Amino acid sequence: MITVGDVVADEALNLQVVAGAEGLCREVTSAHVSELTSPSDWLRGGELLMTVGLLLPMTRPACQAYLSECAAAGVAGVALGLGHGLPYQDCPTALREAAEDVGVTLLTVPDETPFIAVTKWVFETIAGQERRVELNGEAYLEI
Repeated sequence: MITVGDVVADEALNLQVVAGAEGLCREVTSAHVSELTSPSDWLRGGELLMTVGLLLPMTRPACQAYLSECAAAGVAGVALGLGHGLPYQDCPTALREAAEDVGVTLLTVPDETPFIAVTKWVFETIAGQERRVELNGEAYLEI
């Protein structure tokens, strides 16, 4: 099992927690990118949901509605991509405050970290854990 905190702890990804630190213990089962303003039909729970916020209106009520839907769908956390050519260079206050209100862990992903790096890290880590097999009380890596 990996958690949001495990993903954040990898210094190579350079992710920052900007709200909802109490949710760092939530299990991450996958990583998913979506720019939908209503993504719940595409979620199954446990996702680290990444977005650049392209279509999300950055008002506190709109952010609360979006994050409430994400929370109800069971996301582990939401990560906002920041940087050159993207809608936001810094995390908008409305999104950060809404994440605190709703209780969703909100991360930022810097320009130098592509979403695919986060996705690969999540899936490679999960795959590595799944390859470990218990045999006669000893763990070994199945190749």
